[in-house]
Amino acid sequence: MAVWFWMLVNVLASVSLIFQTKFLFDTHHFGTTFALLAVHFLSTGLLTRVFMILGRHRPSQLVKPADLLLVNCSFIGSVVLLTLSLRINSVGFYQLMKITQTPAIALAETVLYRKRRTRWQNVSLVLICVGVATATVRDVVVNFTGFIVALASTAATVVHTLWLAQRQGQRKTPADQFEFVSLQTLSSGVILCPLAWAIDRDQVVKAARDVTLVALILFSGAVAWLVNLSGSLVIGRTSALTFNVSAHAKTVCVVVISFVLRDKEPILSSVAGSALAVGGLIMYSTPTLLARQASRTSYVKGS
Repeated sequence: MAVWFWMLVNVLASVSLIFQTKFLFDTHHFGTTFALLAVHFLSTGLLTRVFMILGRHRPSQLVKPADLLLVNCSFIGSVVLLTLSLRINSVGFYQLMKITQTPAIALAETVLYRKRRTRWQNVSLVLICVGVATATVRDVVVNFTGFIVALASTAATVVHTLWLAQRQGQRKTPADQFEFVSLQTLSSGVILCPLAWAIDRDQVVKAARDVTLVALILFSGAVAWLVNLSGSLVIGRTSALTFNVSAHAKTVCVVVISFVLRDKEPILSSVAGSALAVGGLIMYSTPTLLARQASRTSYVKGS
């Protein structure tokens, strides 16, 4: 049940953070992506550390610097390339390339880790990808440079997701997982700070003078803590593919909420695509999580 709980927390917090970020960008014109990411990661690291102290969580494993370096390098590459892809390509093509991360991760797990999926799971993955694409992809405009950048961003994100899943999966206790989250996000935030200052110095200085904006940014940092903490726990207790699949649930939620907030008639393709994606999510996640829960139960009984 813990996995279901953290998945629910991750979806709800992620959807909330998406709309908060859009509010900051559109209403307050805070367009400093890297500065906002730095705040989110520093908040995650510090709040996770406070959470560990208050809950008396003591890790039993040391985090290797090499593990942090690998995860952080892949993370920075993923963020930079995704941002560049969104600027170069149309939103439709950007979203389409994000969807391709699912089959890419599935293929990588099969080739690298010899993981096998049932025919039922493969069908559900197809339904999810087709459903999300139908619900979200509209304009698809691409050029050669944009395609190369989008391809590189997909590769970097897949590598980051696989490495994070592997490192978190090696953590023996929740305290060890919290320790890795804290150190990884703090170091990522520290790396992003000079990048944000170099790129968006003027906007950062201007934003620092607005008390309301600073309060909203700090609040989004607290929500980002829930997103990153729950996400790391989910990926550590399931797999890179399951975590990626759960991300599509956030996309469907955003599509539905957007129609409600804008008070517009739902587009038929969005409704059909969302329904197809939800069906695929249920098909994939239910037997997968039940099987993992059963294996954990048998392991506990055996020990």
